[in-house]
Amino acid sequence: MSIPIPADPPDPNIDQPPLPPSEPPAVPEQEPPDSTPPPKVDPPIPRPPVLAEQREQVRRFAGKDR
Repeated sequence: MSIPIPADPPDPNIDQPPLPPSEPPAVPEQEPPDSTPPPKVDPPIPRPPVLAEQREQVRRFAGKDR
């Protein structure tokens, strides 16, 4: 006498089978919570170039000769 083996039940998702994930979801880029962002500092203001005529006037005013 043989033991009857029950048939497999039908697949409940035969019309819409589950699909494996194609790729993991993207993680938004964030700074680590422990780090403090550097303080915002204004860039240094460039000084205008001094012309030779202005240098000569400053030397005369200061009493310096060449």
